[in-house]
Amino acid sequence: MLEDGKRLDHLKLIDFATATRFTESNPYMFDSIGTPYYIAPEVLDGKYNYKCDIWSVGVIAFLLLSGNPPFFGKNEQEILRRVAESNYDLQTGWQGVSLKAKEFVQGCLNVEVKNRFTA
Repeated sequence: MLEDGKRLDHLKLIDFATATRFTESNPYMFDSIGTPYYIAPEVLDGKYNYKCDIWSVGVIAFLLLSGNPPFFGKNEQEILRRVAESNYDLQTGWQGVSLKAKEFVQGCLNVEVKNRFTA
């Protein structure tokens, strides 16, 4: 959010309504909340940890590098179904994108949470 609506040197992060600190005594969340395009598949299953945020970073990187979301659909249900299936295409729109960038996206969008990149 821009503080005065114009100047980029006064950016503010907002909307931490669902922010949670993960600890050894609180390693998981169970509420299925999030924006369909960015939500991790394990969130849909109702038990997830901080690596759901790494998934979202992968979705954003995918969008920035290809110009398209990895999971899309005509409606929210279709998007969520595709997220659950976790199939995405690194061919269409990826011409000229480096192998390292593709590996980064794949590491973030790894459906196996234990194998997903960490921050």
